Amino acid sequence: MNPPDASSPGSMESAARMFVVEMRRERRSFWAILLVFFLLLAIMFAYNLVALSSLSGDQRREEFRSKGENAGALAEVLSQQNTAAYAQAIAQRETQEAQKTDSIAAFRRALRDSPDTLVSAAERYAVGHLYGRSLNSSTAAVVAGALESKKLSASQRALLNAALFDWGMPNTMSEVSLGEAQQQVERNTKVLLADPKYAAYGHAAKTGFWFRKANSGEMYMDWNNGCKELVDDAQQALKAAQAVATKVGSAQASGLNLNYWHGQCRRRHGEPVEALKDFQAMMKVVGAEDFPATNPYKFQAFHGLAMATMALPVDSGVSGEERTQQVQSAIDMLELAGEYRGAAGHIASGQTSSLGNIGILTLRKTTPDKYVEALEYTEKVDGVTASTWNLVGRLVAIRAMQKPDAPAISDPVLSAKYSRKELKKLAFNTLAKLAYLSSDFPEAEFKRLLDEQHYDALAEVKACINKKIDCFQTMKK
Repeated sequence: MNPPDASSPGSMESAARMFVVEMRRERRSFWAILLVFFLLLAIMFAYNLVALSSLSGDQRREEFRSKGENAGALAEVLSQQNTAAYAQAIAQRETQEAQKTDSIAAFRRALRDSPDTLVSAAERYAVGHLYGRSLNSSTAAVVAGALESKKLSASQRALLNAALFDWGMPNTMSEVSLGEAQQQVERNTKVLLADPKYAAYGHAAKTGFWFRKANSGEMYMDWNNGCKELVDDAQQALKAAQAVATKVGSAQASGLNLNYWHGQCRRRHGEPVEALKDFQAMMKVVGAEDFPATNPYKFQAFHGLAMATMALPVDSGVSGEERTQQVQSAIDMLELAGEYRGAAGHIASGQTSSLGNIGILTLRKTTPDKYVEALEYTEKVDGVTASTWNLVGRLVAIRAMQKPDAPAISDPVLSAKYSRKELKKLAFNTLAKLAYLSSDFPEAEFKRLLDEQHYDALAEVKACINKKIDCFQTMKK
């Protein structure tokens, strides 16, 4: 039997089918391989995106930490330098006071006369000190000399000891030092409070201690860390302020210290009406032409008056233009306070304690460019040192400008400077600095100063301040 002819039509058709089948199989394999290739490529692309995103997140986290730590460290160094400069200025003023003719005469009496003859002058110096006219080395020598007298009553001895002890207490103290000081203060004031003629002096001495406590906590003049008690004692002590000024023969002994401490506690607690009374009382004294610009109560009165006035409720009967003028007057007053801080011994970073509040006040204007004005000003202050008040004003302005209904910026240069992209960078930098500053954030006062539309920015500050890198995790991205 002959084999089939390979060239026959049937054989050729069978081979063609086999070829087509093989081609289809190869094509399926090709597409399968291609599909696997693209799948792997997609996986690699996604992986790289995740890795890149993670790397970017880590970089931003490190940038946040670095900016914040550097700003916080620099602010701390500048604060220490300012404290040292201010302390030196105070020491120089005290030396100058001690070298005045009347102080030298008092010192000579302390060395020459018997303790009994020093009692009257010593009591006058002691009372004056507790009401704002500080002792100096010469007058303190008189007080110390009078303590040798055997004729002192228990109240007189307690008064002299209270004044000397207050003179030696630093403004900022550790918890241990505060505890020890409180025991000494209470020993003296217990005697003074039991004597109706000396009770006001006892309240004044206690007020001085409460100030040290309120000034030494994590938050300056914290209501729950001395201010509440300070307010009560200061109110009692101030009842005798005018009589003390007359007795001492100096307006500087009219309770300027008590007014300032009481006003600061009230102001930061969100009670501007009460605070205003204190700063107005101070202005009656420090506003006199012969009151020295170097005296700290000068800048304290100007600063306090400006801030308490701005925290008052907005008068609905005042026009927008009048309101802006009022704000500008308060800003001018803060600028004067900054100048008086310089005269009293503060360096540039110390002057920001007043100048750093101007950004917040600018936001109370009714002009459409107030946010840009606030950013421009806070940028200058931030170039000196990181200041909590200044940074809060800066963040509030940034968040306001990021809102859809924010007023347009007419100046093309400023419009580019504060574009949405740049505002996002500014917010990042501002929060980084706030995260590494102390938690001194008097929320009640800020809410008095700002309109309710800005409370969301205040909440952001509260959640971030002093939280360090934790702030990065929770801040708006």
